Amino acid sequence: LMSDNYYDGTKEFMSKFTAKALESRVAVYFGDWATAKTAAEDVINSGHYSIVSKDNYVASWASKGNSNSIFELAFNATDNQGINGLAYIYRTTGGGSYGDVQVIDEVADLFEAGDVRGVGGILGWEGTMLRNIGKYPDNQGYDNVPIIRYEEVILNYAEALLNTGGDALTQLNLIPANRGASLYASATEENILTERRKELMFEGIRYDDLMRSGSDIVKYSLQQNIAATVPYGDHRLAFPIPRAEMDANSNMVQNEGY
Repeated sequence: LMSDNYYDGTKEFMSKFTAKALESRVAVYFGDWATAKTAAEDVINSGHYSIVSKDNYVASWASKGNSNSIFELAFNATDNQGINGLAYIYRTTGGGSYGDVQVIDEVADLFEAGDVRGVGGILGWEGTMLRNIGKYPDNQGYDNVPIIRYEEVILNYAEALLNTGGDALTQLNLIPANRGASLYASATEENILTERRKELMFEGIRYDDLMRSGSDIVKYSLQQNIAATVPYGDHRLAFPIPRAEMDANSNMVQNEGY
C-alpha cells in the first residue's frame, strides 16, 4: 500500500493529500463542517502546497505541477484531448475552435480593476466576444487540467471555520490578497460564495455551490436578450431517471416532473 507520507511533485498521481482535498470538497457540499475542517487542515499542515501569487497566476495555467496544484490530469503532445479539450470549447483562436462559451457582463463585473482574474488577466477579448483565455489556454490540449487546487481547499477551510467558530476571515482573505483584489471586512456565507465564484470560475464548481446554498439559477440568453430564473427546487434541476432503469425495476419512482 502507498505510504501516508507519499507525495507526488508532478501532481499527476493521487496521494493521501489528494484524498483529503477531495474529502474537504465533499464535506462542504454536505454541510459536514467538522470533517471539512479536519480534511482541509491535513492538506494545509502538510506544507506541500501554497497559493500562487498574483504575478504568477495566469502563467500557472500554462505550466504543470505548480505549487497550488494538488491533483491534475496529465496531457502531452502524444496523449491529449485534441478537439475535445477545454480550450477548444472556450476559445476561437488557433483555428477550428468552437468558441461555445461567452463571458457575460454579470460575471466580468464581479472583478475590480487590478484583479488578475478579471479582464486583462484570465478574461480577455477575442473579436467582439469576452472569453476565458487564461484557464486551460492551450488550444491543442497539451496542458494538464487541474482537478483540485490549494485555493479551493483554503476556501473550503474558511467556510468550515465560519460554521464551527474559527477565524474564517483570515483564511478567506488569503485569496484576494494574492489576486490584486480588495480584502473582505467580514467573513459571511455570501462573501465566501462570491469569492468561490471568482476564484473557481470555469472549474465546474459554481452549479454545486448554488444547489447546496439553496439558490436560484438565473439564465441569460444573450442572443435573444431574455433573462429567466430557474428557482431552487425546480424539477428541471434533476434529470429524469432513464426509461431502461425504470422498466428494469417496478419499485422505481420517477423524478418529479417527468
